[in-house]
Amino acid sequence: MPMAKGVGPERVLQIGEGRFLRGFVDWILAQLQRQGRYDGRVVVVFPRSANPAAREAWNRQQGQFSVVVCGIEAGHPVFRIDPVRVVSRTIDPHREWIAFLDTATLPTMEVLISNTTEAGLVWLDEGYVADQAPQSVAGKITAWLYRRFQAFNGAADRGMEIVPCELIDQNGTTLRTLVLRYAEAWHLPAAFRQWVTEANRFYNTLVDSIVTSWVDDGSHPELSEDALAVVREPYYRWLLEGPPTLGERWHLTRDAGLAVDFVPDLEPYRELKVRVLNGAHTAMAGLGLLMGLSTVREAVTHRTMASFIDALLRREVLPTLAAHGIAESEVTAFIETVLERFSNPYLVHRLEDIQLNADWKVYTRLWPSWQDYHNLTGHVPPLLTLAMAGQKRWLETQGTDNPFAAWPLGEAARDLLDAAVQAASDDLRTSPESAIGHTLNQTIGS
Repeated sequence: MPMAKGVGPERVLQIGEGRFLRGFVDWILAQLQRQGRYDGRVVVVFPRSANPAAREAWNRQQGQFSVVVCGIEAGHPVFRIDPVRVVSRTIDPHREWIAFLDTATLPTMEVLISNTTEAGLVWLDEGYVADQAPQSVAGKITAWLYRRFQAFNGAADRGMEIVPCELIDQNGTTLRTLVLRYAEAWHLPAAFRQWVTEANRFYNTLVDSIVTSWVDDGSHPELSEDALAVVREPYYRWLLEGPPTLGERWHLTRDAGLAVDFVPDLEPYRELKVRVLNGAHTAMAGLGLLMGLSTVREAVTHRTMASFIDALLRREVLPTLAAHGIAESEVTAFIETVLERFSNPYLVHRLEDIQLNADWKVYTRLWPSWQDYHNLTGHVPPLLTLAMAGQKRWLETQGTDNPFAAWPLGEAARDLLDAAVQAASDDLRTSPESAIGHTLNQTIGS
């Protein structure tokens, strides 16, 4: 649907319309645009059928919104409002499938970005119907790439820079594997599968910044009508594994002053960020909601919860990262930075927002540390176990029975985990705060 008139060709297909992409990727593109480095505009695609109110907000604002950058940077308070004017239009592929596929025929298209949560890049056993959108994100991307392959007769110079931002291990490799799997399952030509592999570059990536909704308190009238406004902390970092081809397209040289880096091996950075920052979020969210807490800041300023998260990170997560070859001093410094970021008074980061697809977030963010700790010590980690039990209890209050049942675990690992989590869950039934305090006393005193 036509929206902002703007200038510049449509160069970026963005699958995902959420807060994070607006405050992170779209904001970065806006900075490049402001500096005159990049003229590309973004077509935003709703990965699921769009909520009418959300679609109306995008249309009413013609794809324009504000990013409020606020917090502490280099010891000084920061508050500024950055306009973002890079989005040209939105598409709901479940209602506008042909319009979605037509964007694949644009010669100017060069970058495909996605962020659809940890549950987004998964295999769904579904067939291909030419005039109907697949349910899976990877299926939509496969169909889009096939349309591009057809439109340009498999030209090698019409491949895409494909940049998934989902917080899963090897996200680019995973997406490429899914695309090739769909191509084979749908009996698409072998030449297309070869083109996917040889003409397109799938980046493994890591994104790091906290982005929340803007809560209008009347103090900034210019934001009162901005339903798409988001708040982002000053800290941000985007790491991409591979050659700097995308950086060359976007003119991401050092003098751009943006925290975007291309690295040869992403894994140490990913392990550190996912286990510490995202792990802490997921550890506090279930328990915090059971305790009646609402936001991340409330959690890290609550005496019992703050002690719990600090001890969980330093006593149970840190040793697992050291075993992966990351220096203890580096882990400690990152833990302290993260806890400071969590206490940012400007961010209203709701614990309920963290809970989207919480069962799989526990699997990707907490289970690896739990398993490594057990392998290292021969003991069950009590704090991580309590955090997982808190998630289980909260998910059960939302009507999800046996929420970890779909995890791909071996029988021995599942039996061990189930027994430990069930015992901790029983302790939470009366008073979550008392259970946390009791577990802390046992752990710190041991």
